[in-house]
Amino acid sequence: MSEDLLSLFDSAPLNRRYWFVFALMAAVFMFDFFDFVIVGYLLAAVAPEWHLTYGQSAVILYSGGIGAIAGAFLSGAFADAWGRKKQVVIGTFMCAISSGLIAFIPNDAWLLFAMLRFFVGVGLSAAVTPAITIVVELTPTRHRTMATSFYLVFFSVGGLIAPIISAVIMGPVGWRGVASLGFLALMIGVLVWKYAPESVRWLAAKGKFVEAQGEVARHLSLPLNRVPLPAKEPQAQPRGNLLDLLCQPRMFIETILIWGGSSIAMYGVYLWGPTIVALLLKVSVPRAAAFFVFVSGAGVLGKIAVALLAPVLGRRRLGIAWGCGGAAALAAAVYGSTEFVAGVPAMIALLCMAIFAWRAALLT
Repeated sequence: MSEDLLSLFDSAPLNRRYWFVFALMAAVFMFDFFDFVIVGYLLAAVAPEWHLTYGQSAVILYSGGIGAIAGAFLSGAFADAWGRKKQVVIGTFMCAISSGLIAFIPNDAWLLFAMLRFFVGVGLSAAVTPAITIVVELTPTRHRTMATSFYLVFFSVGGLIAPIISAVIMGPVGWRGVASLGFLALMIGVLVWKYAPESVRWLAAKGKFVEAQGEVARHLSLPLNRVPLPAKEPQAQPRGNLLDLLCQPRMFIETILIWGGSSIAMYGVYLWGPTIVALLLKVSVPRAAAFFVFVSGAGVLGKIAVALLAPVLGRRRLGIAWGCGGAAALAAAVYGSTEFVAGVPAMIALLCMAIFAWRAALLT
């Protein structure tokens, strides 16, 4: 039976092959999120140069978010129909090409900038949604909570790379040189295409047992005849429906409000933050990016903290504490935007606290 095949797969150790695939999916997270958040630093340079209005800047920033929402709705269904791996590759290519092409748009072409950002968002969701699924389906049940929580740390690492790159090279190469780095994610797409396996659980669910048998044998380094092959295919393949989410309406609404509210605030900081900091503190874009290295680093620490503490203290309690703490820190940053403490802008310190809390809260 297929249960025997999956039970054998679920008993696998976290071997070298597991960590290789884990690293590929982590790279998808890092490079695609770099492409997504780098716009905050590009816009901080472009807006004064092109004399963009607030409305034009907002269209550029929000188009990526709208694209990400559209991609999230579509990618789950496509990944179920075509396979996780293919969807990761397509999404990564779309994200990389759209992001890199921003380097070549004509001056003042803000609408084209916004259109490319829309497809960056679509590609991001199309890649990372099935990438998360691959990691979850690859990880044995006994390790799943810790391994997948650790995996989501790489989401913040991509956000950390963006300000580091901007602070170091935007001065010498300009914003177009930074934007062209979006193409680097193409390499990750090629590596996933060439080396990542398809999800064994997806293959089994689709009745592709011969392919699933081969993947399990390779994963466990076993002879093919040592891996059980079901006698017949299932009569009906499982199908999902978005309306199933409404079976528990209270939990659905709470999830939308918590994730929606935290994400709006958090991405508002990441995307608008560099421009606002550069204007309020009267510093250059590379200097503002240097400040945001600490803000993004706080997000990485927040995710690591929740991965370690949630199994001990409980997710609900941590989620409440960090969610409220993040909101308080952001409010304080607004009112202390021009204050300095021991030579450090109070706004940056408070933004670090807010991002630390929200990155942690989103994982709980």
